[in-house]
Amino acid sequence: MFSRNVYICVMMFVILSLLCGNVTFAQEFETNHQTIVLVPHFSFEDIEALLEKDQEPFLWEKASIGAMNVRPDGPYQYLHNTVTMAVGDKARGVDQWNAYEQNEQIAEQSIQQHQQQTLSRENRHPITRPDIYHPYFFSLKQTNLNTSYRGQIGKLGEWLKEANVDHFVYGHSDTEQQVRYASLFIIDEKATGQGALKEAVQTNSERPYRYQMDQDFIIEHMTNRQIDNVRTYSVIEWGDFYRLDMMKDVIEPNYYLELKETLRKELTQFLLRLKDEQNQEIWLLTPMMDQTSYQQKKWLTPILNWGSDEAGFFTSATTRQSYIVSSIDLLPTWVDRLSLPHGDTMLTGKALTIEHSNRLSHERMFRDLDHITHIFKSRSHVLTIFILSLVGLLGLAGIVFVWLRNNQYALIGVKVTFLAAWSSLLYFLLLAPLSEYMSVILFLLTLMSLSILTGFVIYRLCRQPISVVAGIVFAAITVDQLFGGPLIQRSYLGFDPIIGARFYGIGNEFGGVYIIAVMAMLMPFFTNKKRDLLIVFSILASTLFILAAQIYGTNAGGTLSAAIAYVVLLLKMYRNNIHAKKLWIAGFFALIGAVAFLFIMQLIGMKSHIGLAFERLLSGDFVYIQDMIIRKLTMNYKILRHSNWTLLFASSYVVVAILIWFTRNQLVDERKRLFLQAGVVASVALLFLNDSGVVAAATSMFCVVSSYCYWVIEMFWGKHSRKGGHSISGKLDETSY
Repeated sequence: MFSRNVYICVMMFVILSLLCGNVTFAQEFETNHQTIVLVPHFSFEDIEALLEKDQEPFLWEKASIGAMNVRPDGPYQYLHNTVTMAVGDKARGVDQWNAYEQNEQIAEQSIQQHQQQTLSRENRHPITRPDIYHPYFFSLKQTNLNTSYRGQIGKLGEWLKEANVDHFVYGHSDTEQQVRYASLFIIDEKATGQGALKEAVQTNSERPYRYQMDQDFIIEHMTNRQIDNVRTYSVIEWGDFYRLDMMKDVIEPNYYLELKETLRKELTQFLLRLKDEQNQEIWLLTPMMDQTSYQQKKWLTPILNWGSDEAGFFTSATTRQSYIVSSIDLLPTWVDRLSLPHGDTMLTGKALTIEHSNRLSHERMFRDLDHITHIFKSRSHVLTIFILSLVGLLGLAGIVFVWLRNNQYALIGVKVTFLAAWSSLLYFLLLAPLSEYMSVILFLLTLMSLSILTGFVIYRLCRQPISVVAGIVFAAITVDQLFGGPLIQRSYLGFDPIIGARFYGIGNEFGGVYIIAVMAMLMPFFTNKKRDLLIVFSILASTLFILAAQIYGTNAGGTLSAAIAYVVLLLKMYRNNIHAKKLWIAGFFALIGAVAFLFIMQLIGMKSHIGLAFERLLSGDFVYIQDMIIRKLTMNYKILRHSNWTLLFASSYVVVAILIWFTRNQLVDERKRLFLQAGVVASVALLFLNDSGVVAAATSMFCVVSSYCYWVIEMFWGKHSRKGGHSISGKLDETSY
């Protein structure tokens, strides 16, 4: 009865999901002038202070705002993050990178001398005002071409030049050393560009490192350029906050706060002056958070925009989360705003859009960011304890099975604990909205208490406990996916916007659980009856749809793995004694069919990262596919070496191998054997086909092992109780299935 109800509910959810969708309102801009104000070491603490004390509320309150993931290809660093923003792909900088103006020296020699040593004759050119020189351009270019992202340095400047958009850079973040990174946004593929780096900064002996941004010069120079040019693109490196943060440790604390307040007022004044210019869109970007935010792991940085009268909150097709965007979305946004020609170049990011909704507010954004930070900071502690507990449970089951198999209360305890382990997956989802209010200890205690209680209730009341608890977990994940994944987005077993490996869909942890949960739920129907075959086929097909759909799971590796496992399962249901060779052939064609199915799903709705991969493949860009595979293998290798998931992964595989060996001729229920076989196939496929496959393989195999251990213990308990004449309420032997 339970399984039929689940089947009906799942089908209803699928139908409803096709009728529902999220509405995002995008603001289109028509502007001839783009101004980018780059403010390194500016933070959300500054934003909150400006919103609270702002004497010009129409400036900050009327800005469209969001939180940006600035993670580069490498460690967080001002240079790495800026290169990533400029090229629209994960990228990294090189040592000693900087921009130089006329008459400056590089390593105690003139620019001309440096060119003679590093450039061929045809590429040398005199550095005259306002030209800027980038001596390490070719090193930066080659470094990024050798990564798996292959970021193209200088392409934005090249497109600006082709579109006849006047582009110019102002200012610097110099301290005792030269720090000039904003020119990365305007240089072309020949490392040329124009700017006023030193002129845009004036001397002030009372400011950190004796530098202060020169507002008058920048405004006057930009105004003249906008008069002389139809379209302009200006980048301002506002280095005052960076310089202050670099001297924080030696500045008197009260004076530091005073200076910080002064810098906020000056930035506000400058932006107000820019706002007076007509037909101008202004962006404020923070490529690197300040030292305090970094230490507190607040690794999302503010992004603000003044381009229309109606403010909103940023999102993008890259993240599909309110308030959250990625730094790789900036390039496609500017390409759209300025209608830049980019030929056949396929952009990785997606243009930013702005949401306008009463449910969004600054208060909710700050609260959501605090929640994200809390999850990020405590995730490793929670998952470490959770994973070690699961490994300990497998060890406990082995002890009970070997030495305490005749102790009925020990067997009951282990069985309830296995059901609690299944239930914990449910509460990792349901407790997500409350986790921001809980410490790690309180969260784990709440999770453990609810899981044990649920496991005990299911054990006492249900005739098929594993199928029931798996069905509940499956239904919860399904409902969450159909409503856009609000729970999984903030779950400890979900994906993290700060990590940025995934922003939407069903992640690796829950992906592995989901694929196995539906099979455990349907286990009582694993027969060759037509009705059962139809029920199993329908629900498994719906599961594949949810895994593959762009608006739901968007999990390519999970879809491919599930398709292989489900085809093997259905064939074994239809004909149990099918030859192994035919299963291999069926699995291969299931893989091909799943790839075709994924491709078809990309034709419906917005394009996802899977759609981008197909687009690259169909265009003949096999290098992109090769690099993607390399990244996935590299990530799997790192997780295998350094993650606690490896311990659960290895333990689960060892336990299932031992159980199969010692019980291969004793577990007579063919349906449980089918579940075990299909579960192992799914887990192995996830290991090889999924990014972070170790994680998905670990969670899926634990679900398989915990279910199988439950049935094995129950089988021996049934034999013991029949021999000893014991009967315990809630006990279920193998003949009940």
